[in-house]
Amino acid sequence: MANGAPVNGSGFAVLQSASALASVPSGTFVFTQHNLSTSQGSSSSVGRFTVSGGAVSGNEDVNRAGALNSPSITGGIFNAPDASGRGTGNFVDSLGVTSGFFYYVVDGNHLLFLANPAASNGTSAAVIGLGQAQVQSGTFITSAVSGGYAFYSRGDDAFSVDGINTVGSFLAGGDGTISAGLLDSDQDGAPTTTPVSFTGSYSIASNGRAVVTIIPTGSASYQQVFWMASPSQAFFLTNDSTKEEDGVATAQQLSTLSTSSLTGQFGLVM
Repeated sequence: MANGAPVNGSGFAVLQSASALASVPSGTFVFTQHNLSTSQGSSSSVGRFTVSGGAVSGNEDVNRAGALNSPSITGGIFNAPDASGRGTGNFVDSLGVTSGFFYYVVDGNHLLFLANPAASNGTSAAVIGLGQAQVQSGTFITSAVSGGYAFYSRGDDAFSVDGINTVGSFLAGGDGTISAGLLDSDQDGAPTTTPVSFTGSYSIASNGRAVVTIIPTGSASYQQVFWMASPSQAFFLTNDSTKEEDGVATAQQLSTLSTSSLTGQFGLVM
């Protein structure tokens, strides 16, 4: 937690795997990153990349200052990390944007990112940003996305940074339908007074990219882009020209939830 006026913040710590710290990441990862720039505006990014011998290729979806694009990652590099698991690298996309980063190895399956504006250009220059990546696993077909999912997201709008916060859950039918959705949100100090119900639909490609349509009761539908790290977890962003919002969806472990389901000791970050 940051300490000292006028800054406040919070985060999390994850135990590193010592055996993975000195190795260049390898494999196919799904990632998310959120950046903020006073000159370029906010951006949300989700996608998939493959690292082989330090070289990078892949695809991403980016909401940069309210404009959604889906460039390919045409190049980039992961340089070897030091003994602490800290390394440097970059992504180069088909729009000509180079996004530099520092990365920290958690283990062979999980990386943490910090934007490096000195190694960036275009809309990635002069930014601050954080992200993470997780190794992708599983087979991605419509029936693999089934059961209850809980999610959270946060984002920026024209009024404030981190002015949008949302939590909720939904039931994926395994047939492209979404039902029993509920969400609570707070945008710029105006929280929902009761949960908003929603239904929807989804379609998924074999690479794990899913297009999700959310249909809230009493308001207009909107789209989200999910990149599945596995059938039980996804990183996503909202396709909305008025905000840059991104988050995580995780499969619920129980099909029936009650008061007795919530038991034991928990950690909290907020």
